[in-house]
Amino acid sequence: MLHRNIPVKRGFFRSIELHEVPRTWIDRAYITTVDLKSGLIKVKLSLKGDAPDNPIVSKDLKVFLSSEEIEERELSVLDLKHDGMSVHFNLKIDNSIEWNTENPHLYCLRIITIFDSVVERFGLRILENRAKDILLNGKKLKLKGYCRHESHPQYGPALPYGQLVQDLQILKDLGCNFVRGAHYPQDQRFLDLCDKLGFLVFEETLGWQNTPDDFANQDFYSDSEEQTRLMVRNSFNHPSVIMWGFFNEGESHREEGRNIYSRVSEILREEDSSRFVTYANNHLLEDKFLELCDIISVNMYPGWYSRDIDAVSPLGEIDEWVDEAQKYLAETGQGEKPLIISEIGAGAIYGWRDPVQGHWSENYQADLLETVCNRVMDDQSIAGVALWQFCDGRSYQTSRAVKRPRSFNNKGTLDEYRRPKMAYEAVKRVFNRDK
Repeated sequence: MLHRNIPVKRGFFRSIELHEVPRTWIDRAYITTVDLKSGLIKVKLSLKGDAPDNPIVSKDLKVFLSSEEIEERELSVLDLKHDGMSVHFNLKIDNSIEWNTENPHLYCLRIITIFDSVVERFGLRILENRAKDILLNGKKLKLKGYCRHESHPQYGPALPYGQLVQDLQILKDLGCNFVRGAHYPQDQRFLDLCDKLGFLVFEETLGWQNTPDDFANQDFYSDSEEQTRLMVRNSFNHPSVIMWGFFNEGESHREEGRNIYSRVSEILREEDSSRFVTYANNHLLEDKFLELCDIISVNMYPGWYSRDIDAVSPLGEIDEWVDEAQKYLAETGQGEKPLIISEIGAGAIYGWRDPVQGHWSENYQADLLETVCNRVMDDQSIAGVALWQFCDGRSYQTSRAVKRPRSFNNKGTLDEYRRPKMAYEAVKRVFNRDK
């Protein structure tokens, strides 16, 4: 997507596969959990190419289930319906095992038709939001995690598999169960790893601080629709993905954005009604479209981008800003929706430790993040937090970098090489205290 006349270098930085396909082929099998107790799932086969000569019937379809714990076995196809280029049917998994953060059990489904076959991996789990809480399989979640960019000084945005593994190992050590993929659809290899390790993911479309000019641009509008559908279809079967987001810090306080905000949220629900819809906003008290959200996601930087520029150590702002957000949501009829703090943090230069705990010191960042994490963990009306950010990453190359030392966003709890700052132990201590 082109943005504000910034030149774009086109190319590939994730893997590509070429497949020779038959005249009619299976594009994907989309799998949704219907009932955990009975192990009932529904499957939608999406066909591409030419329409089949005859509608698919039960004898033309074989379905096999397997996992690491069980050998492959055939399942009976129930309630099969053929709808043009889609085939719908149900399956029941006896003695089924749910997917959750502690036991991320995964199944494999192998589907064979007379013209093609497909294999999909999935997990059995159901999401609900109820009275400010996010529920996974009926159990309340507290989301503890980070915003994470695909970034490394050696690899740029094309991270090798080993780096993806290390990043998640670090997050696991921190006590995290949640990752916000900022601010674009995630590498499918990364989501595979999140499935295996029991992480929960906030995945969002490409977009950052989009303006009314962007919203009025027809190319931006159509590209946003297309990438939203592609994101959902690519990631549909990942049990780790629990919410879809869009337009990070877009101008959702401007009426000019209503059409596109409404349209993208509508597309997300058309494509997938089983997950939550949200967008991260940074002007909550003026936001016009919160009714579109299942979860309220707020970006805020109290204690860093302070309202009192002369304050020496304004950590008291954290409670003030959070209290203000909760009060506003209650007054505007949005208070019963789950609230997550989708960005919050402070910058620190790796290696600078200051006895007076000044801004940009590791000491000040550690104090701020510990204060934030304690508030989130203690406050039962906050569903979770995605701290900004996992590791330092390169930022502006223009004169804007004057406000960002090294031309980096230095708010990482780790530096760009994944070396931990003082805040690492502070966050780890709070996130792990319930264990």
